[in-house]
Amino acid sequence: IEGDAHIQSVGFYDNDQGAIIFDLNDCDEAYLAPFYWDLIRFSTSIYLIQNLVDFNMTNSEADELVEYFLEKYQKELEDNSKKVLKKSELSGFTKETLEDLEKDRDNSYLLGKWTKIISGSRKFDLNNVKLTSLSSSESNEINQYWSTYYNQVKDSMPPIYFNVKDKAKRLKSGLGSLGVQKFYILIEGPTSANNDDVILEVKEQKLPSLFLSEFLLESQYYSYFSNHAKRAMIAYKAMGKDVDNHLGTLISNNKSYLVRKISIYKENYEPKHFNSESDFKNFLKFSAKALAHAHNRSDNDYNSSYVSYEFSKTAIDAIKQWNQAKTKIKNMAKNYSQQVMQDYQYFLELY
Repeated sequence: IEGDAHIQSVGFYDNDQGAIIFDLNDCDEAYLAPFYWDLIRFSTSIYLIQNLVDFNMTNSEADELVEYFLEKYQKELEDNSKKVLKKSELSGFTKETLEDLEKDRDNSYLLGKWTKIISGSRKFDLNNVKLTSLSSSESNEINQYWSTYYNQVKDSMPPIYFNVKDKAKRLKSGLGSLGVQKFYILIEGPTSANNDDVILEVKEQKLPSLFLSEFLLESQYYSYFSNHAKRAMIAYKAMGKDVDNHLGTLISNNKSYLVRKISIYKENYEPKHFNSESDFKNFLKFSAKALAHAHNRSDNDYNSSYVSYEFSKTAIDAIKQWNQAKTKIKNMAKNYSQQVMQDYQYFLELY
């Protein structure tokens, strides 16, 4: 499962074929666990967004939208669908967003956001408040262990491609990145020109938050994965298709980092993007498809040592045997959202 399924954990990026796709965009918390944990979490985020969108969503409409999301998810399971959601598979609001990205974004957009030309060479723009210099120990760590990543990917590109041009530390990256190291690495790209440089994200990985649950065993986890970054990398490969060919791990003495290319089309949805119920419903339809397809891909079709059976069939059987499954998931999500909002009020008071 994705482990942190919510409205902002689906979005757009390009796959290794160069196609823009709508799919799960964050597997940092992924692990083997009951599929409905993802459904409860995603449904919770529907309730949490209720008062933040730019249209009036009543309580009954929020209930209906959660039910709609769960129904669409089940339909994709019944079809055992594993499609990649490219432009040809999308429609309406979600397709229009992809087309806007396709029209407005290119590599210069991404490079302009994070870098600038200094003395004829491209460097990270440290005037950006979200970037700062690495400490000497951080820089030495990347330099010393860069080969642990490079040796995984060197055959996919020309030798010049992975030459490091600059490094920066990423700041203010969001709640999920608090307490972990996150770096951006600027590499040469396909030519020595400054306009086709590539930015890699190097993010420290830790034990998934799912292990706050008493139902998961760390001993089993470490029998599967030698380090946390390997677990995250396998999750991206298992749940995705035609995944980024820059994907790899950087392993130091004390930490493990997942390395990914930052997509020029990277975009997820904020509450302000939803101006009507029909737009939001369209988004939920394709989010349900994306989640179901990712779950379907990660079964024995990927690696039977992790999941030894066909997921979609067993999940449908479970849903049919679980009396009022969707209603119970909806009610759990609603209760969960109310707890989150109460916890947030406690946080504000303490802050």
